[in-house]
Amino acid sequence: MTYKLNPIIEKCTSPVKIIFNGTTGNSEASLRKTAEVQTWEFENGAAACKTVFEMKLNVLKFYVEKEKAVFEMYEFLEPAAR
Repeated sequence: MTYKLNPIIEKCTSPVKIIFNGTTGNSEASLRKTAEVQTWEFENGAAACKTVFEMKLNVLKFYVEKEKAVFEMYEFLEPAAR
């Protein structure tokens, strides 16, 4: 299965940097390290949202760094069915 970023990121007109921090979980409190950090840089949010990812990414935090919108992400796992 493949995934795209949340469409709200598309509204960013400045350059965008996506950082997958190498963690996986279904909430910030349950994150565990599962992979190496990966980084992607894009011209703007629209370009970032066209990219297809092999994992479902969720925004952990976002900030501005040198006029670039930075989104730090983790791999989101669906909670187990009860």
